[in-house]
Parts: sequence; structure tokens; C-alpha cells
Amino acid sequence: MKIKLWTFKQSSQVEELLLRKMIPAEAAKKALNVLSTLDKYYGADRDVDHDDGGYLLLYTECVKEDEELKEVLREYHVPVEDAELEDVLCSIDGVIWRSVLYLATSDFGITLIYPCEEV
Repeated sequence: MKIKLWTFKQSSQVEELLLRKMIPAEAAKKALNVLSTLDKYYGADRDVDHDDGGYLLLYTECVKEDEELKEVLREYHVPVEDAELEDVLCSIDGVIWRSVLYLATSDFGITLIYPCEEV
């Protein structure tokens, strides 16, 4: 499952995934932090498709990094190799949870939080 979020007003969706054990606490904490930051600097009532700020894509299933990330970033003409910030949030039972930030413009970022299998 992939969920597109852009405001803290949608935090209940993150909390629901956490309660259903579809994401770990570390991923939920990072997601809520990203949403809070977007609201703080760009406003909670912005139009995600037309205003500055960006959004968060939160995945609940393992991502084939090259394929999925390229597909998401193609719309913004951003190469997968151009990540601004990459974090490993946690590792649970052979699955690594990552957070990756891409900047499409100086005022539009895409944060992806996703699990992937350890290599």
C-alpha cells in the first residue's frame, strides 16, 4: 500500500497504520515530523498539486527501489541518484525502513518512507 500525505491533518492515517502494525513506530514518528514541518513552513491548507511544499509517500510493503522510485520521480524529472537526504529509520526482521528526501524544486520536496529487504 502507498499513501500520499501532505498535511498533519492526515496524521490519523499514519496512526492507523501504526495501530494495525503495518509500519513501525520509527516510520510513524518520521512521517508525523515531515507532515508537521510541511504545515509549519507551507501551511496546512495548501493545494498539494499546485502550491509549494511537497508531500510524503508512505509505503507499507517492500519497495523495489529502482523501479518504484524512478516511477515516482519521473514526473518531476529527478534522478533516483539525486536524493538530498537518506536515513535508515530501523531494521526489523530483515527489513530496513528508509526515509529519502528528493527536491523537485527549491520549494517542493518529496519524502518517501518505505521498507525494503536487507541485501
